[in-house]
Amino acid sequence: MAATDIDEPDADRTGTGGADVDPSQARAIEEPTVPLAVLAGPGSGKTRVLARRIAHQVATGQADSERVLAVTFTRKAAGELNTRLGATDACEHVTAGTFHALSLALLRRWYEDRGRDVPTLLERKGRILGPLLGGGAEGIAAITPIAAEIEWAKARGVPPDAYVQAVDAVDRPTPRPATEVADIYRRYEQQKRRGALMDFDDLILRCALRMENDPDFAAATRWRFRHLFVDEFQDVSPAQFRLLRAWLGDRTDLFVVGDPDQAIFSFTGADPSYLLDFADHFPGAVVVNLEQSYRCPPQILAPAPACSTAMLSTDMLSTDMLSTDMPLSAHSDPRPTTAPNPNSPSTTTRKPKPRVWLPRSWSHTATGEGGPTWRSCTARTPSRRSSRRRSRDMAFPFVCAVPDVSSNAPRFEPIWPASGRPRANSGSDSTGWRASRPRAHTPRTPSAPSTPRLSSRWVGST
Repeated sequence: MAATDIDEPDADRTGTGGADVDPSQARAIEEPTVPLAVLAGPGSGKTRVLARRIAHQVATGQADSERVLAVTFTRKAAGELNTRLGATDACEHVTAGTFHALSLALLRRWYEDRGRDVPTLLERKGRILGPLLGGGAEGIAAITPIAAEIEWAKARGVPPDAYVQAVDAVDRPTPRPATEVADIYRRYEQQKRRGALMDFDDLILRCALRMENDPDFAAATRWRFRHLFVDEFQDVSPAQFRLLRAWLGDRTDLFVVGDPDQAIFSFTGADPSYLLDFADHFPGAVVVNLEQSYRCPPQILAPAPACSTAMLSTDMLSTDMLSTDMPLSAHSDPRPTTAPNPNSPSTTTRKPKPRVWLPRSWSHTATGEGGPTWRSCTARTPSRRSSRRRSRDMAFPFVCAVPDVSSNAPRFEPIWPASGRPRANSGSDSTGWRASRPRAHTPRTPSAPSTPRLSSRWVGST
């Protein structure tokens, strides 16, 4: 889920936007129109804007902190949000939690108010799927993929009878034939009902059903939570969106934040179209974009579009995108080569180092006409000593794009990082970054054995 933004100032205790926010963040915090969606990339301050938005609404009297519901996807994100809101005096009573935790709390209240026993929460599907799959090594290995299929179906709101049609509609691969998975899914649901059990996926669906079919329960819940805030909205599944709609009712007080480029959970049932088509789902909604990233320096952000364009090219998707120990003839390297000297100690006593080549598509696409078309580097094999102390020479360099100030075009070079970050430039390159080349190997000449000496660290001067 959303990582904590780096070098991000803490929220001020007044609840306002503050002077340390950029114009787009200030608009997202203070925009009075709802529903409101914020599209924010990595490092642009998603969590910060969410917390400041809540604080601003409470401070200006537009929201009551006891009626605010902030929904996240992980307990860690909920804890981080509570920590940020705790820095604001007026937001101590805000309710923040995950979809599942909030649904469980509401369902427990529903069952207790009606004097009914709360179903036992099934923490692991393998408890039921194991016997259904027949046990043995094959059955145990099938538990995880079958459980994932059940979770996908429930996230999409697909019952067992409609599973085969749903899988065929999206051309989804299944670990077993779709009819067999549907039969296991059906028997799994029957075993749960017999044991008065519910799994984590049932929490979302049952809470939505209670909201839809029990007007008193729905009215009480909507009165309790009048202002809805959702983090990482690109990961919302159809079942969660259905529950969110039930919580919202006919109101419009909804604020969501997410990043469409981080929508990577479609295989679990998430649907990023709820964020991308937010204005279609909520007519009259406003969408704000946060374009400034505070996580990466300009030297990384400037060539990012060129990297994306190069990686989307056809050549970049081939299997030999990056290869080691590939003969030079396969790449048609235009530079002259020198035949190795068989009498050289470096060729007789040392193994050849693998060479990593940057594909031509990157160099041609990003550098442009007249620029260098080949960038290569030699992977340095770390010695035992350098591995212990995390030497400045990494085992394998990574390729990084740095802007070429003279031609306004990025150029790709290997960067050898020190302590996990590129070295600051001390030479003439105005970009602030440099490509450190591996030091040339100088073969040592054999010398006469020397007399062992004790370390001066344990004894006196030797």
